[in-house]
Amino acid sequence: MTMRNPLRTGESPESTARSSQRDTLSHIVADFRREVARKLGRGGNPEDQLRGPLEVLLQRLGTRIGLKVTPYGEVPLRDIGSRPDYAVDVERSRVGYIELKAPGRSVPESPTWRASERERRQCERLCELPNLIYSDGTDWIRYQNGVPGKVVRLNGSDASLTAFDALIREFLLWAPDPPRSVRDLIRVTSGLCRLLRDTVAELLEAEKTGPEIGPFTHLAQDWRALLFPALSNSEFADAYAQTVTFSLLLAREAGIDFTHHDLVQIAKQLGKQHPLLGSALSHLAEPLIAQQLTILDTLRVVIGAADWNRLPQTDRTSYWDLYELFLQEYDPELRKKSGAYYTPEPVARFMVDFVDQILKTRMRTNGFADKNVVALDPAMGTGTFLMEIIRSVADTIAAEDNVLAVRDHLGDLCRSRLIGFERSAGPFAVAELRLHQTLRETYRTDIPEKGLRFLIDTLDDPNGRFIDRGLAYNELQRARDQANKIKRETPIVVVIGNPPYLERARQQDPAPWIERRRDPGYLTDLRFRPSLDEFRLPEHSRLAYKLANTATYFWRWATWKVFDANPEHPAGIVAFITTSAYLSTEAFAGMRKYLRETTDEGWIIDLSPEHHQPPQSTRVFRGVQQPICIGIFARYGSPDRKRPATVHYTALHGRREEKFEAMAAGIPLDAAEQWQECPAYLTAPFMPVAENWLSLPPLLELMPWHEPGVKANRTWVCAPSPEVLERRWRRLVAEGFPDDLFKRTRDLAPTSLVAGLPPLADATALPRITPYAFRSFDRQFLFEDPRVIDYPRQPLWDVRGARQIYVSTQHGQPLSSGPGLTFTENVPDQHHFNGRGGRVVPLYRDQPGVKPNVALNRAEFRGGRVSWLG
Repeated sequence: MTMRNPLRTGESPESTARSSQRDTLSHIVADFRREVARKLGRGGNPEDQLRGPLEVLLQRLGTRIGLKVTPYGEVPLRDIGSRPDYAVDVERSRVGYIELKAPGRSVPESPTWRASERERRQCERLCELPNLIYSDGTDWIRYQNGVPGKVVRLNGSDASLTAFDALIREFLLWAPDPPRSVRDLIRVTSGLCRLLRDTVAELLEAEKTGPEIGPFTHLAQDWRALLFPALSNSEFADAYAQTVTFSLLLAREAGIDFTHHDLVQIAKQLGKQHPLLGSALSHLAEPLIAQQLTILDTLRVVIGAADWNRLPQTDRTSYWDLYELFLQEYDPELRKKSGAYYTPEPVARFMVDFVDQILKTRMRTNGFADKNVVALDPAMGTGTFLMEIIRSVADTIAAEDNVLAVRDHLGDLCRSRLIGFERSAGPFAVAELRLHQTLRETYRTDIPEKGLRFLIDTLDDPNGRFIDRGLAYNELQRARDQANKIKRETPIVVVIGNPPYLERARQQDPAPWIERRRDPGYLTDLRFRPSLDEFRLPEHSRLAYKLANTATYFWRWATWKVFDANPEHPAGIVAFITTSAYLSTEAFAGMRKYLRETTDEGWIIDLSPEHHQPPQSTRVFRGVQQPICIGIFARYGSPDRKRPATVHYTALHGRREEKFEAMAAGIPLDAAEQWQECPAYLTAPFMPVAENWLSLPPLLELMPWHEPGVKANRTWVCAPSPEVLERRWRRLVAEGFPDDLFKRTRDLAPTSLVAGLPPLADATALPRITPYAFRSFDRQFLFEDPRVIDYPRQPLWDVRGARQIYVSTQHGQPLSSGPGLTFTENVPDQHHFNGRGGRVVPLYRDQPGVKPNVALNRAEFRGGRVSWLG
């Protein structure tokens, strides 16, 4: 802790001395204890009886050491479980917070502390504050950045007075220690950022019941109108907290002094170097808002203590993982909610260098350094891909020219040819920090003030209705309009990046303009907007829901932007690292068809040949269980749909570090020994297949009728023996089918009417119990009753018979070992094959076993590739 210089109250030295003699520490404490004792036992909340005496105590103790102290009760950190009772200002600076407990309740860290679960959670959150006192009037403890000091008990002894005096001085004279590393700085600020987010969310909730639109509701409306139309209140609270926090971090990195400036003044200074974030901060921290968020001043003081020039050099050049560190401390679940995993530098470097190879050797340009190559990262995160493109351009020019030429090229690149879109202000600010510092310190040049990096959602419709909010928002509106113009009009040669991945994205509706089907009569629609129609196949309509993830939306947006939106500029490249589902699964056959028809050449670098849930040590993204790959597709001129693209495949095996080493060594485009060719037919997997298998039909073409398998969505309907199911049924009947035992779902409840059967709530008869293929080689028993099974797959039951055999397979997914098919006489579960979904193929189409489920002629085979049957 650093002691501040006392801020004098303006009294003369003589009057201060007389006051000190009159208000000795022992007299001040004795008066406080006497006043508390007088109030207690006379009605009211015991904790409230401490308030008046505490305020007088703090003011007198402040005067004693020459400080003007002002305690503010009931500070608006709205959540009752985490609201400190007092915020304490010295002069006009927020120094800390005080939380009171009823006399006799003691304080945390004391042996006599007896807290409820709510109080323990409250303590955990309050300890995120950098300077906090807990007190019940007798026991006192101070926390600094979550680290507790010793409990001081005021019992009238000289020792207790000395310890109390030290505790109060440290509290009132508090100034944050300058952080020794980026990790220290992030650890402190992430807790404050989380508290700020929660406070804004609580204020928004409170404003719902007000007679008028409150200031935070109005601010959230502005944010939606300006930038993010679909932003929820909780998402706005997160955006608010991260924007303010990272804008302040960026301001400190830029050398802006916080000591004598409020947030609006800091924003004005920040705007000179970072116009977009400076403008955003000025609106988010305007006085009407700031006065309700006392935590803002604490955040300003804590970040203001940071001195970038004194941070270790290694910290100042390793910002690529700064936001990863922030998320770990701020909200580990946020990464899962957003689907954002930030790209390790070795991966981004490999992808940029690989694309640079294609630009130079296949497209006959000067790579990213070519003045006709415009590159865009649609989810730039912390700017890793942009940084690598800058490095690539600098290396290319340095090999051809002098240092001045490098500076000129980098200036032109950042001004007009290097574009970044990012939805979240936190990583956006980190990207700004990295770009500015790298250009300044590595290449001795400044990044242009009006660059092409935008705080915007790529998946928003650029033709949507955005409402202007007047001149005060001019900078934000200018940036939004420029970004949307780029989306609509600017030809892009390279789209490269790591888009976020969220499954079932349709439920959140992040890109309705991409989800929306095309108007068949509007022939130019393809040029003006992307649609998943190009990735859909009519024969796979039942699987179309699997395309509804954000990574697929980004794939479609990028391929549209590069290959469809500007036919007069047909050449281009799309390079993404995403999950691998599109390589082989049936749902993505339309995407593979589109890419083969639209591009000339593609490369797949499989980073998860270990398949689903690979060992932790092998994962490029440690938190991602799904297989991932790098996919790069290029077109060199006008499309030739009659000649499918040649798609090359390679896989990187081993530990994460070994994969990084392989990337660092590079993979030449024409290294025949490292690449395998994928099948050439339009919907074929982007994976190699042994040549002798290519002449044979896929199972689902040979046996075209198939179903996903039974999906009960509840576990109690299946058991190892009929006796267990009978006991379960008797309990359900006896207890009246309660929801917690039945497990109510979207489709079924005890009162549901299904297939003409009476509701379960009115039934007592035991349903039919039948053998059931639960997992491969695991036969169990099942209630054969559609009232307890969400997806019974009735056609599979209808063809059950003495001759029937069911085949289950993990269709479209690569298998690392074991059988490719399993067989059973019982109707199978959806996860029968290996616990990850699959397909069930009956041998016969009818119950007697007369009609085989086999394609009888070539017309029944998709694509007509198999000719030997007719």
